[in-house]
Amino acid sequence: MKLLVLYGEQGQIVSLRRVRSDQDATGPAPMRSGVEPAKGQRVEELTVDTPYDDWPLKDLHEQFTVTEEHGRRRLVRRANLDAST
Repeated sequence: MKLLVLYGEQGQIVSLRRVRSDQDATGPAPMRSGVEPAKGQRVEELTVDTPYDDWPLKDLHEQFTVTEEHGRRRLVRRANLDAST
């Protein structure tokens, strides 16, 4: 499932929403929640792993963060980050 994610410099999720599968793939649409990126924040279209497709957005917001590896951003469950440290 694809999500439009507004996040801060440390990867903390500020806002997210599902991206409709029929949406034009020319790039991420602007956030429709009235939330605009502040200084240091970014908006990215990211994919959540299949096991979490049915999770409510509230749970994804609380339990995931955005990480960057080799210039690629992705959503990672916080519990997985804690286990690797």
